[in-house]
Amino acid sequence: MACMIFDDRTNIHPYYPEAKDYPAYNLEKQQTTGIGEIHKLPKYQLRTPNKELIEILKIIRENKGRIQKKELAEIAEERNILNINARDENHSQARYASLDKKFIQPLKQTWNFIEEEKIGKNRWVSFTHDGLKASEFLF
Repeated sequence: MACMIFDDRTNIHPYYPEAKDYPAYNLEKQQTTGIGEIHKLPKYQLRTPNKELIEILKIIRENKGRIQKKELAEIAEERNILNINARDENHSQARYASLDKKFIQPLKQTWNFIEEEKIGKNRWVSFTHDGLKASEFLF
């Protein structure tokens, strides 16, 4: 099933090789031997977040899994992940709104990888349990 996470799957075909023999249970020895029947598995795609969402997760992880939303927006803009086309007087608001729409909402609602918390005037973004686990293998 791991082959189903790749974007280009034109030459990848999932299958399950059934064991030919199942010897008596013994932790000291190999549990199965030989190949019996080979079963083709259905082709479907396991989704992963797009590269930009993964970059946002990297930033959060670099900050020990918790970062102020304002700082996240600044870093994302510095790294050219977040592009803002706004006048100078609206730049800060536009950056915050763009971060929220393009990254925060999908990571929160679609993927359940982050959560937000308001502490005083600041908003903090941190990993959920699923987000922490995903950050361990996505990059």
